[in-house]
Amino acid sequence: MVWHARWAKGGEEHMLDSMQTWLAQEEGQALVEYAFILSLVTVVTFGALSLIGTNVIDILNGAAGSL
Repeated sequence: MVWHARWAKGGEEHMLDSMQTWLAQEEGQALVEYAFILSLVTVVTFGALSLIGTNVIDILNGAAGSL
């Protein structure tokens, strides 16, 4: 959306109405929400895998040491 400023009488109100309409639109909001959820899942997954990976290495080293 392109905003055109009208310098005639009442132009400021028109621009304000255009901005309010633009801000009220919900297009793209779902995409942002999905991106946020995906990033949150990614962070949690990396955290879980780093903790599990450390424990697996310790278990394998303990098993190898007992042989």
